[in-house]
Amino acid sequence: MLVNNAASFYAGYFEELTPEQMERQLATSLIGPMNVTRAVLPVMRKQRSGHVVTISSSAVPGQEHLPPTLLRLSVGCENVEDLWSDLDSALGA
Repeated sequence: MLVNNAASFYAGYFEELTPEQMERQLATSLIGPMNVTRAVLPVMRKQRSGHVVTISSSAVPGQEHLPPTLLRLSVGCENVEDLWSDLDSALGA
């Protein structure tokens, strides 16, 4: 079983978030789980069993209480959820 549970969280005015923060968010929330999953899938396929559980950064408690003037930079959240939905379908889960 693989559990992808990495997350990072940035909140602030969009124009004040740095490109580095945005890149770090994508790397942590989207690229990281993709790379780890790609690494374990051959083993799971060979075993003909396995589970991948991914917890996206949208699961971080308290985000819903931020003032509406602040941007919650959860870039990649929906992408992660879509990717795993597609992966479930492709693997017949």
